[in-house]
Amino acid sequence: MRGRRDPPAWVAVLAGMALGLGLFLLAAALLAGVYVAGQFSTAIR
Repeated sequence: MRGRRDPPAWVAVLAGMALGLGLFLLAAALLAGVYVAGQFSTAIR
Protein backbone atom coordinates (compact mmCIF):
# COMPACT_ATOMS: atom_id res chain seq x y z
CA MET A 1 0.00 0.00 0.00
CA ARG A 2 2.20 2.81 -1.27
CA GLY A 3 -0.50 5.37 -2.06
CA ARG A 4 -2.78 6.35 0.78
CA ARG A 5 -5.87 6.37 -1.40
CA ASP A 6 -9.38 5.32 -0.52
CA PRO A 7 -10.55 2.12 -2.20
CA PRO A 8 -12.86 2.58 -5.19
CA ALA A 9 -16.57 2.89 -4.53
CA TRP A 10 -17.41 -0.44 -6.16
CA VAL A 11 -15.27 -2.25 -3.59
CA ALA A 12 -17.42 -0.91 -0.76
CA VAL A 13 -20.60 -1.66 -2.71
CA LEU A 14 -19.43 -5.21 -3.43
CA ALA A 15 -18.48 -5.77 0.22
CA GLY A 16 -21.84 -4.43 1.40
CA MET A 17 -23.73 -6.62 -1.05
CA ALA A 18 -21.74 -9.70 -0.03
CA LEU A 19 -22.35 -8.96 3.66
CA GLY A 20 -26.06 -8.41 3.11
CA LEU A 21 -26.35 -11.56 1.02
CA GLY A 22 -24.53 -13.58 3.69
CA LEU A 23 -26.81 -12.28 6.44
CA PHE A 24 -29.88 -12.94 4.28
CA LEU A 25 -28.78 -16.52 3.58
CA LEU A 26 -28.02 -17.05 7.28
CA ALA A 27 -31.48 -15.80 8.29
CA ALA A 28 -33.16 -17.87 5.57
CA ALA A 29 -31.30 -21.01 6.66
CA LEU A 30 -32.23 -20.36 10.29
CA LEU A 31 -35.92 -19.89 9.44
CA ALA A 32 -35.90 -22.99 7.24
CA GLY A 33 -34.28 -25.01 10.05
CA VAL A 34 -36.86 -23.84 12.59
CA TYR A 35 -39.71 -24.58 10.15
CA VAL A 36 -38.39 -28.06 9.33
CA ALA A 37 -37.82 -28.79 13.03
CA GLY A 38 -41.40 -27.73 13.79
CA GLN A 39 -42.83 -29.88 11.02
CA PHE A 40 -40.68 -32.82 12.14
CA SER A 41 -41.69 -32.53 15.79
CA THR A 42 -45.39 -32.34 14.92
CA ALA A 43 -45.07 -35.34 12.60
CA ILE A 44 -43.62 -37.48 15.41
CA ARG A 45 -46.56 -36.92 17.75
